[in-house]
Amino acid sequence: MRSALLLLGFLTIVALPCAAADEFPIGRWYTENIESDHHYQIVTESRADGTFRKSGRDSTDCENILNWDETGTWAFDADRYTQVTLTVGGEKVDTTQDFYHDSFDFKRNDADHVTLFDPKTGVTWSLERVADNFAIPAPAHCAT
Repeated sequence: MRSALLLLGFLTIVALPCAAADEFPIGRWYTENIESDHHYQIVTESRADGTFRKSGRDSTDCENILNWDETGTWAFDADRYTQVTLTVGGEKVDTTQDFYHDSFDFKRNDADHVTLFDPKTGVTWSLERVADNFAIPAPAHCAT
């Protein structure tokens, strides 16, 4: 009996993150847009423990595409999604700088598409849920 209860408890704990994976922001999300004259393509993986990993590309200058990774924490309520970046390129950042704090107005379009509006920049980001093996596509505005 004790083994069955332990197994049931373990399965419940394992199942919780899977159920949460259907809810924003848990999962992997892709977006691209122009902000401050830069064309950004970004995949953000938000985990159930409140952390994120972001892989980004600045493809503004097709001759010199820049890639970066960052990690941090996220928080979400029904109307607002926030991120605090803790590292960029594996190096800790000064989190007292406003630059590393982002706050977005949230709108759900459907289970796999959401919109985030950044009041600080005026940019609206359309996010799409993507698979674990998703890779950022070649920039459409760059000749291949």
